[in-house]
Amino acid sequence: MNKTIILIASLAAAAVLSGCNGASSASSQAATQEAMAGVTTTSENYIAKPSNTPPVAYAGKNRKIKVGDNVDIVASLIPDKDGDKLVYIWAMTEKPMGSNADLSIKYSTKRMTSFQADKFGRYIVALLVRDENGGTGADTVTFSTILEAEDFSIGKNIDVNWKEKSNVNNQNAQAVIIVQGEHAAFVLNGDIIRYEGDFNGYEEDHATLRIWDDADEITVQVTASKLYEFSGIKTDLPIADLAGWHECYRTVYADMNAHPELMEQSCTGSKIMLACRETGSAILKVAAYAQRDEVFFNTGDSGNTVHTANDVDWYYSYSYSMGFAPVGEGVDRNSADIQDIGSPYRLSWHTHDWFTGGFRCGNITWINYSNDYEKIIYEAE
Repeated sequence: MNKTIILIASLAAAAVLSGCNGASSASSQAATQEAMAGVTTTSENYIAKPSNTPPVAYAGKNRKIKVGDNVDIVASLIPDKDGDKLVYIWAMTEKPMGSNADLSIKYSTKRMTSFQADKFGRYIVALLVRDENGGTGADTVTFSTILEAEDFSIGKNIDVNWKEKSNVNNQNAQAVIIVQGEHAAFVLNGDIIRYEGDFNGYEEDHATLRIWDDADEITVQVTASKLYEFSGIKTDLPIADLAGWHECYRTVYADMNAHPELMEQSCTGSKIMLACRETGSAILKVAAYAQRDEVFFNTGDSGNTVHTANDVDWYYSYSYSMGFAPVGEGVDRNSADIQDIGSPYRLSWHTHDWFTGGFRCGNITWINYSNDYEKIIYEAE
C-alpha cells in the first residue's frame, strides 16, 4: 500500500474521530482534506508490520481564549510503543465565519503549532500522529473565545447602543439590567440603553448590566454622567474633568495615516471635541468642541474659510487641514494654520492623503514628525 493513500484516509478520520478530549469535530472529510492541502508527504512504498502498535495522539485540553491571542498548541509527548519516529500533522477543521486564522505549522516531527484568534467564536484543530509504519492516532482540541465587554458612560435622555459602547466581542450577546440607578431609571430595550435622569442635585448615576451568550456571562458598569460643557477654547484642561466624554481617537502627531475619514468612522457621538497634549499627559494643552456636523463641516481644500460653532472658528477638509481658532481672529492655512504662531488657542492638523502629520498644538508648532505630542478626539451625546 502507498503511504500517501493511508495519510489522506487518516486525515479524513481525524476530523470526525473523538480523541482524548472526547470532543468531535463538526467539519466534513472534505473540509479536513482542504485544510491539509499543501502538506508534504512521502509516497515511497512500504510493508506495514502486522504487529505495529498505532501511536497515541493527544492535542491537549479544550481551552478558553481571547480574540487577538496567539494560541500555542503542543501535543503531549507520548513515545511510540514500537520505538518508531513520529510525525505530527495538524489541520484547522473549524473556525469562525470570516476568520483568516491559519496554523503556523501543519506537518512536522515537532509537536507544536500555533494560530492567532482573529474572530469571536470556536476554533477546532485536528491532530494526526503517524509512525514510520503507517500507524496513526487522532485527536482534536477546541478553543472558544471568552465573552468580553467594557464599562461605558452615557448621557441623559439619549438612546445609546450598548453593544457599540461596551465593545462587546459577540454581537449575538444579550443584556439585562441587574442593578438600577440610585437617582433615576436606566431603560434597556434590545440593543438600546437610555438614562432618564435630569442630574438635578447629583453629577452621575450608575447601573450594572449583565451580558451573556451561550457560553459565558459577565457584568459591566454603566455610568450616566452630567456632561462637562464649556464654550470657546480651553487650555490646560485636566482630562479628569471630562465627565460624560469618551475618547474615540488618539494618535501621535507623526502618524502619517491619521486620515480624517478614520476620525469620522471612529467618532460617531453627537458632540465632538478636538484636543492635543504632550504624549501621555493628564492635561490637554488646548481643546474645543461643538456638534459633530459643525466640527466635520467641510470648509474647502484651500483658502481661509471658517465655520463658527460654540464660540469657536472651525475649518475642516479631507485633503488640506483641520482645526480651530479663536472667533474672529482668522486663519492662514498653508496648508495647516500658521496664523499667530505664539497663540496657545489654536490647533491645526494636516489632512492630505500623503501627509497627515500634526502641525501645531497651541503655541507648539512645526511638530509634524513628533511622537512627543498626541492628537485626541472625544465624543459625547
